[in-house]
Amino acid sequence: MDKPLTNDEIDKIEKKLNTVTRGPWGIAGETGKDISIYSEHNDDVCWWWDGDGEPKTEDLLFMATARELVPRLIATVRALQKEE
Repeated sequence: MDKPLTNDEIDKIEKKLNTVTRGPWGIAGETGKDISIYSEHNDDVCWWWDGDGEPKTEDLLFMATARELVPRLIATVRALQKEE
């Protein structure tokens, strides 16, 4: 099993999170062709284009949904810590 995160590590994750494009994120395009991860605020987050290998749709969906899930995970950890 992985070791639990320390408070310092959680703080570092939260700081990194606060520097990225705001979410929610989604994916657009077709597997095997140009694909982008975008912010619903009309910002392209990253592009994947045919020629460098084909990305797994599951990987792209994870990257896009992580933008919304990580803040919720941090909030959950902080709430549980307060209960202790």
